[in-house]
Amino acid sequence: MARNTRNTWTLPPRGAGPLTKGALYLVLLLALGAGTLVAHDRLTDVACAPGVEERDGECTGVTDGGYTFGELTDVSARIKRENDRVTGDDAPYVTVAMMIPMTSGENAPRRRAATERQIQHEVQGAYLAQRAANRSARPAIRLVLANPGVGSAHWRPVARQLKEMAEDGKHRLRAVVGFDLSERNTGEAIRHMTGKLGIPVVGGPISADSLTTPGFSRVVPSNRDQAAVLTRDRDMRDAFLVEDVRPGDSYVRTLREAFEAKRSAGALESEQYTSTRRGDDDRTLAGDFQNIVQNICQSGSDTVFFAGRPPQLRLLVEKLGDQPCENTGNTFRIITGSGASTVDSYVPKDRTDEWRKALKRVTVEYASVAHPDAWKTSDAPEARSARKELAALRVAASKLKGASLTDSRLMTTYDAARTAITSIRLQSDNGRRTPRLDEVWDGWRRLKNVDKVPGVSGWICLDNTGSAHNKAVHVVRLNPEWEQGQSKITLVRVAWPDGKPSPSTCTAPSR
Repeated sequence: MARNTRNTWTLPPRGAGPLTKGALYLVLLLALGAGTLVAHDRLTDVACAPGVEERDGECTGVTDGGYTFGELTDVSARIKRENDRVTGDDAPYVTVAMMIPMTSGENAPRRRAATERQIQHEVQGAYLAQRAANRSARPAIRLVLANPGVGSAHWRPVARQLKEMAEDGKHRLRAVVGFDLSERNTGEAIRHMTGKLGIPVVGGPISADSLTTPGFSRVVPSNRDQAAVLTRDRDMRDAFLVEDVRPGDSYVRTLREAFEAKRSAGALESEQYTSTRRGDDDRTLAGDFQNIVQNICQSGSDTVFFAGRPPQLRLLVEKLGDQPCENTGNTFRIITGSGASTVDSYVPKDRTDEWRKALKRVTVEYASVAHPDAWKTSDAPEARSARKELAALRVAASKLKGASLTDSRLMTTYDAARTAITSIRLQSDNGRRTPRLDEVWDGWRRLKNVDKVPGVSGWICLDNTGSAHNKAVHVVRLNPEWEQGQSKITLVRVAWPDGKPSPSTCTAPSR
């Protein structure tokens, strides 16, 4: 929010004598002259709070929870209390930053509320990881929130702040966790922080295969791994492909490449469209999608690979749901990536019935990076530890206002933060020293086998590039029967890119 820094001056009152007027005007002129610097400072002061500055009308920067970004009042207060407890103790501590856009850039009220919930869940995940870590070993963890602004537009000045905190003996920042959208700004920010600033980074729910760089760790299944699991059960060599060709979106591009690799050389040419960068639904594409679904029907293919974002997925589902198609028996199956997790929030409230109706004809399956019911009956080697970790997280999350595990955001960020903390502690000699930044990211290579991270989403076993090896994929389906207060997705199965769960050694093969 913009601050009001306008100065107000009061002129001399009517009826004042010449001497009085002259004296008053002289005082005023002297004040104007002598106070130029003060007035200038006030007029150009863009501080929202210590460490937080206004940029393009939005407060961006870094806070220890003392300043509240967006709708994060409750969790920010909890982070502040935990940080004060950590810094008030004599025990050693290090700082971990959670960096995501902390405010919504959406225009539609329904979308804005949904995005604010996602942000809240991710920050809650980082806080719960901090809290759990601080009840066990050393060094203690101080958590700060870094807001790069809507679309991460101001990531550069925020990255500079984090670098200063890494070099400051008071803060001792040792890792950055977060990043929840695989787009151009995300990739540039990660490469800058790891390559130029030397700060280790652990990603949140970002799955683009192209986001691989020294110092960066990805703890969720990549798009290639997701596609391997999604296409394993059926012959999909002739599946239809619908793809967004908007430049700069690495999630969509690498998902498209992963799906294309599963199609035969004789499969029909893909149907393409170009979305805008707006978060809300782009109504100008309605005509394009009407033509696309007619071509899908004409092809006779009942399986569609979708490489795009949720607003256009919603359009595709609705148009297919309205399209009579004897060639496919009036049914379709859409296969897509983890980005589909927010598609229901793009459905207007007055179109809920139409949405449910479309889902009775159009099955939508996608790869979720986590699911709270995934391990209930599993006998995989990692299931036991996942059940234990998940039970503890449920108890802790139940005490937070608005917390939920169903959209996987809280779970994913919790696992990402725990991964960073695990590496820091492995390199700290049991809390007796503060590891260097390069030691923390070198620690990614240690997080496997005996030092794997027992995540709530399954084991996190990093390969030598910092990427999760054979990470469990949670295949889910949109539920056409959901009612208010019920889950909008149904867990279909848990599967692994290698075709089977990892053994306890949990280490990538040499080739």
